Amino acid sequence: MHRLGCAETVADVGSHDAGMALLSEIVWSLGGMAQKRQLVRRGARDRDLTYAVRTGDVVRVRNGWYSTMSDQSPELRAVRVGGRLTGISAIAARGGWVLGEHPLHVAVNENAARLRNQLNRHVKFKTGAPGGVVLHWVPRDQARVGTAVMVGLVDALEVVVLDEDFETAVAALDWALHTNQLDEVDFERLVLRLPAERRGIREWVDPDCESLPESLARTRLRLSGRAVVSQKPMSAGRRIDLVVDDVAAIEVDGEEHHRDRFEADRAKDIDITIMGLHALRPSARAVFRDWDHFELAVDAAIAARIRPHPAVENSGVRWRHPFSRRSLAGWRRRPPRRLPEFSTASRAGIVERRGAVGLSVSDAIKVDIWSDVQCPWCYIGKRKFETAVAGFDGNVDVTYHSFELAPDTPVDFDGTPKDYLSQRKGVSPAQADQMLERVTGIAASVGLDYDYDHVHQTNTIKAHELLHYAKSQGRQVDMKERLLKAYFIDGRHVGRIEDLADLAAEIGLNHDEVVRVLTDETYLPDVKADVAQAAAYGINGVPFFVFEGKYGVSGAQDPATFANVLEQVASEKSATNERASK
Repeated sequence: MHRLGCAETVADVGSHDAGMALLSEIVWSLGGMAQKRQLVRRGARDRDLTYAVRTGDVVRVRNGWYSTMSDQSPELRAVRVGGRLTGISAIAARGGWVLGEHPLHVAVNENAARLRNQLNRHVKFKTGAPGGVVLHWVPRDQARVGTAVMVGLVDALEVVVLDEDFETAVAALDWALHTNQLDEVDFERLVLRLPAERRGIREWVDPDCESLPESLARTRLRLSGRAVVSQKPMSAGRRIDLVVDDVAAIEVDGEEHHRDRFEADRAKDIDITIMGLHALRPSARAVFRDWDHFELAVDAAIAARIRPHPAVENSGVRWRHPFSRRSLAGWRRRPPRRLPEFSTASRAGIVERRGAVGLSVSDAIKVDIWSDVQCPWCYIGKRKFETAVAGFDGNVDVTYHSFELAPDTPVDFDGTPKDYLSQRKGVSPAQADQMLERVTGIAASVGLDYDYDHVHQTNTIKAHELLHYAKSQGRQVDMKERLLKAYFIDGRHVGRIEDLADLAAEIGLNHDEVVRVLTDETYLPDVKADVAQAAAYGINGVPFFVFEGKYGVSGAQDPATFANVLEQVASEKSATNERASK
C-alpha cells in the first residue's frame, strides 16, 4: 500500500506530510468508493493518486472516481457506467433473496453524460448494445438517497416491482420486511409510489417468510390456487414452513441450514404425520430447478388425503385463493431458473421464544401484548384479537406491555400526524394523506372511527406509566381501551399528566393518585423493563402478541390467525395438564 507523504522516489511522489493515512484506507473509510475532490480535501495530490493506481493500491473507476473494491464487483461496474446500483442488482448486493443471474441495473441521473462500458472506462457506453446493463434514468434529487454506489432501498425495491417477474418481486419484499430493513411506514410509502395495477402485491408479501425457496414455493402455490399458511406452529415451539390446503406440510431444506439436522428433521416429519398432515421436504434445489415435478407431488398428496363431497366431486369447482389475480396481468413470466447463492435470516412472525418460562398449568391462556398508545395497527390488532377471543372456548389472560414507536417525539408536537410522517419519515404530504386514508379505512372495517384531523401527536412515555399503574389496580385492559379511543377517536391528549389523570378518572381510578405516581415516575422502571424485554425477544414493531411466553405473533393479523394460535396453545396446555394429573 502507498502512504501519502512516504514517497518511494521524489519523482514519483514528491514531499508530503509523513503522518497522513494510506490512500486506500481513506477510500475504504468512505465506503470503498471516493471522488477525487473528497481525497483532495484529505490531502491527496494528483501524483499520489497516480502512484496509488499504478501500484494497485486503488482502482481508477472512471475520471474523478477511485475505489478499493474488486474491479468486477457490481458496485464498481455501476459507478464505471456513470451511476449507482439499483433494482435487483442492488437487492443482490445487499444480500437479498435473489434467484439466478440478472443484468446489471444502473440508476443514472436524467442529465448524465459520458457513460462508459461497465468493464472498461475507456470505452463509451452503447445504448444500442448495452452489454448486459439496464439503465434507469432518475431525477437528480434521488441522488441524495442511498450511497455513492447504490440507491436507497425503497428506490431499489420500486424498480424490482416494476421490472422483474412477480415471484422475484415478492421474494425481494419478503426479504426486506423479514430482515427489518424495510419498516411498515416505508413499505406503505413504496406501495403508494407504485402504479395502481401493481399495488395488489401488498396482499402477496409475507414478513414471516424465512428464506428464498420458502418465498418462491409460497407464491407459486398461491398462484396455482392453493391456500397456504406460513410458519404454522406445532408442538415444542417448532413451526412448519408452509401448510397447503390444510393437508400438505412443506419443510423447505437448504444445505446450509439442514446439513447437521438430519435426525431432528426426520423426527419433525413424524410429528407432522401424527398431526394428520402429509409431510413433504423438498430441497432448495427442487424448488429452484425442478418445481413442476415437486408441484405434482403436492397435488398427489392433497388428492390422496381429500375426497370431495359427492355434491361437488364432478362439478369442476376448485377452491381459489382470495388474493386478487387481476393485479398480475402486467407481470412478466418468470425467467428460466438457475441455482443461486442465497442467504436467510432467523426471525419470523410466529417464533419460539428461547429461554422463556414453560407453559402454565392454569386454565387461562396468558397473552402478553407489546403495543403503543399511538400505534394505529395496535388498536386494529386489539379489535381483531378480541374477535378471536370472543369465539374461543376458553379463558384468556391479557397483559399489556410498553413499546415506544417514537420516544424522541416531544409531548407537545407542533403539527399533525401528517406533519410527523413528512418531517420524521420523509413521506410527502400526498403520500401521508393516502397512508392515513388507508389505515382509517382498515380501522373502519373493525368498527373503529379514526379521526386524524384531531389527533394530538405526542410522546407516550407517561401513558405507558399510567398503564402500569392501572395494572396495579386491576384496570389495565380498561385503561388501554380508554387511551386508544382517546387518541384515535376522541382527539384527546395522551401525553400530559393532567390529561392522563382525567382519562384515568373516567374509568374510576383516583385522579390525584395518578398525578402523583406520574409526577414521581413511580412506574418508569416497569416501562423500561418492558422495552428491554421487547429487545430481548427481538421485537422491532408492534403490535406483538406473545402466547404463554412461547409463541409470538406480529402485526394486526386476521382473527383466524389468532384463533389458530389460541387453539394450538390450548391443545398443548390440555396435554400438559393431563400428564400432570397422572
